[in-house]
Amino acid sequence: EKERLDALKEEYRQKFEEDKAILDEMFKLLPKMLQHRIELFRKFIPNFRVEHEDYELSSVFLAYKLYSHCRADTLSALNDNLDKFDIVKYLRTHKLLKTRGISSNQVSFAKVLAISLFKDETELGIDLSSPAKDELVNSFTMNLTNAISVLGEVFCWPRNEYIEKYIQG
Repeated sequence: EKERLDALKEEYRQKFEEDKAILDEMFKLLPKMLQHRIELFRKFIPNFRVEHEDYELSSVFLAYKLYSHCRADTLSALNDNLDKFDIVKYLRTHKLLKTRGISSNQVSFAKVLAISLFKDETELGIDLSSPAKDELVNSFTMNLTNAISVLGEVFCWPRNEYIEKYIQG
């Protein structure tokens, strides 16, 4: 059993090393709000970068791209735009996302996160490129249940207690 777990950890490490440059590029392209979200997981989930970051970061990056491409003046218009957007074609053609193997769970999560970004910006007036600390605590985006929960073993939902610990350093 221990040998199998060690082999699995080594497989995760090798895959991470192969994908690290792509993941780092995706992270750099995110607005600060979403970078904070990823950093929160990095801080509170052991081995997040190696074992889970590809899944979470790919989902978050897709959410940001959906939000950017489907922007609208109202939430109902955003929902309509998200429903009409050809995500499958987009995933096949995007320079970074076409290498990620995005699941239907990740797509569903990305749509919900795109809506959370919209609510943060419109309802809460948060500047996604440089949110204030108190805005992180109130953000729909930061408080949304994480995408990696579907992986089962690790749960670190970015609820206020984690966000406050993250902000405090």
